[in-house]
Amino acid sequence: MALRGFGFVDTHSLPSAPYRAATLDCDGISWVTTGDFSARARHHCAAVFATNVALYFAAQGYGRLIVDDSAEATFAQMHRLIGNGPVVRVAQPLRGYFARRGYSLHYRSLRGLADVKRAIVAHHPVGLLLVDHPFSWHWVLGVGWRSYVTDSDMKPISLNVDTSVKASEVNIAQSFGPTDSLDYIRIVDGWNATAERYYQPHHGSWWFSGTHYWVTSLPL
Repeated sequence: MALRGFGFVDTHSLPSAPYRAATLDCDGISWVTTGDFSARARHHCAAVFATNVALYFAAQGYGRLIVDDSAEATFAQMHRLIGNGPVVRVAQPLRGYFARRGYSLHYRSLRGLADVKRAIVAHHPVGLLLVDHPFSWHWVLGVGWRSYVTDSDMKPISLNVDTSVKASEVNIAQSFGPTDSLDYIRIVDGWNATAERYYQPHHGSWWFSGTHYWVTSLPL
């Protein structure tokens, strides 16, 4: 999990051209980073990613996900469940954490970029495990996408999708027009406390696995 960049870029490094985009409602969230906990953990991007998932859903109204109203205490719980890396799978321990806090976490694998777009439109955050060489892996949280379309005849689109719609039910071909585009996934990279970072799939690092998440409350 060496800090090699993985091909991530800032907003100012993106193309200066028209684009379509969708982003989760995540303004104002104080994201955590690996540097926040480097004194107590090593290769801990998976636990940082999991903490940021909890922070996102807490901001959507699932407030019991944050331990003692503290991101640090929440990370401590996540780290006990997930441990130091490399960690290939986080969904099951993350589901266990959510259950202990009174919520049911659901998740499903993503097969490609179209699935990422469906998930974001359905208001589901995305987890991506990336690799830039066999001994360097990193977890990031996907919170949006940006598509620079090269087809001048693309029809207008609407992103007003009901929050109850499942990601698998959103038809990307109908909603987003042609696929002749340059695409970026907007991410929280775990190294910077911002959602203004972008990853172009399979540029600078490879997409090893992807998962999207949604939450329901457990009966009291």
